[in-house]
Amino acid sequence: MMVGTVLSGFEYRANKEKMDNLEKYLKDKEDKYHYTGFTDEAITKTQNIGYQNNYFYITTSSTKLRDYRKHFEPLIKESDDDFKKHMKQLKSKKDTYINTEITTTLFSTLDEYDEKIIRKNTLSMAKEMRKEPSIPHNFTFHLLFSNNKLKINDPNISNNQINEYRVFDHDGFKN
Repeated sequence: MMVGTVLSGFEYRANKEKMDNLEKYLKDKEDKYHYTGFTDEAITKTQNIGYQNNYFYITTSSTKLRDYRKHFEPLIKESDDDFKKHMKQLKSKKDTYINTEITTTLFSTLDEYDEKIIRKNTLSMAKEMRKEPSIPHNFTFHLLFSNNKLKINDPNISNNQINEYRVFDHDGFKN
């Protein structure tokens, strides 16, 4: 689990421009699609899943610690350009491939969670995202909308009413 958490940060670094564009895209669409993301405080105090910002988190399949140390750890000290190039090379090989997923954490700002409106918004937003070249398309991407009710004793998005749609689907090694 810890190696996957670290590798999610590697994915962010290797795809920083597109990940930052995705964050901006999601921020810009808040009013149109009636949602908000996690607050900075919520992320700092409750999340332990790897790279996360207000609107999405990144998870990766794990690798063995010895493989991480052999293949991925040496990249840490590389320049950003070399890092990107070497991450791409590692992900193109079957023995060092890591599957990466992006999942949004979007909470409805509507007073009442209306499944019909949320479903319509989810599909509309997914169509828009597929046409947006500045965001990452090379990962499995889950567009997740939730109601705005958090349980104080367990403030986890999975305890809410959820509408999920897979915008991009990339499972498994493809060479």
